Amino acid sequence: MVLIFFAFTSEKISKRNITIFFVSSIVIFIALFYFLEDILKVIIDAMDESSTLRHRLVQLQSVFSGKINWNTPSALSLKQRLVEINLVIEFWFSSIFNFTFGGGLGATLDGSTFKDKGVVASAILGKSHIHNIHVLPFSIILRYGFLGLIFIGLLLNFFLKYFKIILFEGKSYLLPLYLFVFCWILYSIPAASFLWTTPLFWLTLSVNSNEN
Repeated sequence: MVLIFFAFTSEKISKRNITIFFVSSIVIFIALFYFLEDILKVIIDAMDESSTLRHRLVQLQSVFSGKINWNTPSALSLKQRLVEINLVIEFWFSSIFNFTFGGGLGATLDGSTFKDKGVVASAILGKSHIHNIHVLPFSIILRYGFLGLIFIGLLLNFFLKYFKIILFEGKSYLLPLYLFVFCWILYSIPAASFLWTTPLFWLTLSVNSNEN
């Protein structure tokens, strides 16, 4: 919401406003550190019980409280992502070639140890060849290995560039596009496939390339 406010202000952000922004961010961070559980409880109680967002917030509350039961269905998606991360790391360090170059665009993992049966059921190649890895950085590492860290660095660079544009170039006619992609990158961190399948991500890269 702070970014949306900055994005649609008519003037560029002044040093004073930047200072206010960072001081406010620090205060909010400290408040969240001490009162996050209470804040989450209030939000969760106010939400519809059938809401997917409420379900995710309940998971987050359990993780921060240290009371999460990894054997319950509610923790299934988190547990699934941890299993995927572990398998990617094992693959990455299995050989010098895999460490350097990864497994390529067609890289898959054996899903026989996966906890989420929905992931296995939706795999086109079967459970022994799972292509979709949820967590974005590890999805890139699986396919490109150490070289994938370069792609992660480039992605981070784009992310920070969009952040700068949102803050300082309030009059840009492309601002809604940059704001969308900035938020979409954040959204894709726990669900990598969303990033690659949105045309606006590639369109934004093309716009950046032409501007440079």
